[in-house]
Amino acid sequence: MKQNIFERVTARILEQMEAAAGDWTKPWIPVDFGGATNALTGVAYKGGNSFILGLLGGGYWATYRQWQTLGAQVRKGEEGVQCIKWVNYQQEVPQTTGDSLSFNGMFPNCFTVFSAAQVDGWQAPPPPEPMPECERMAMADAIVAATGASIRQQRQDRAYYAPAPDYISLPALDQFASSEDFYSVLMHELTHWTGHSSRLDRLKTNGTGKRSDYAFEELVAEIGAAFLLAGCGLSVEPRQDHAEYLASWIKYCKTEPNLIISAASQAQKAFDYIVAFSMEAPVQEVAA
Repeated sequence: MKQNIFERVTARILEQMEAAAGDWTKPWIPVDFGGATNALTGVAYKGGNSFILGLLGGGYWATYRQWQTLGAQVRKGEEGVQCIKWVNYQQEVPQTTGDSLSFNGMFPNCFTVFSAAQVDGWQAPPPPEPMPECERMAMADAIVAATGASIRQQRQDRAYYAPAPDYISLPALDQFASSEDFYSVLMHELTHWTGHSSRLDRLKTNGTGKRSDYAFEELVAEIGAAFLLAGCGLSVEPRQDHAEYLASWIKYCKTEPNLIISAASQAQKAFDYIVAFSMEAPVQEVAA
């Protein structure tokens, strides 16, 4: 039976997870991740689409007709990548009383894109000059500060988000080996923070206490942190408890093919929620 896009992407990630043993790094965000951008509109893809195209290297993508509009031609035999755009719909259902009931919802509209590497007759614009590290860290600090999240630091051996008292707890700054380590952990916990009932209400929605829910939320936090770090131009550092997370993700991805794509979608919502507090900051949007 032919696999759908979710199954194909999940299968590819599982192959990488199981083959790499202890040195596997999360494939949805390369170290130099800059997001996937539509070549015609200049708009970054988001959510699941960003995840899928990021897995394939990011860069510039467009539909067949969009490449033609740009004067480029997709080479014969090239295989595109299927993406999904969720479209709102409204349906009126007549009732025997003569009235009608209105139903609102969303349905997936699939479209196919090709990367710049698959076309002839187009050259990507030069990448922007990278910001100095101090400016990238200042951007990350500004994004976090704008949220108003309560963050506590003390000498301890763990980092966590406490939903009931609604605060993030981190080790002391000098306990981190590098600034990248610090921001990786901070953005991970800040993504958890968005799940509070007063915000995106993700923890309540998914919180049945099952280990699969825990694995899903950790995936959301990992991908959300990667999106935030990439938006600030900071690199993604591997977790110290890598093996435990890896085993958990492999287990649940095998039984739930949509798990990673769904987590990427929720991570995009968390990213958008966090960045909305500081829209004046020049954050590089990482996309669906």
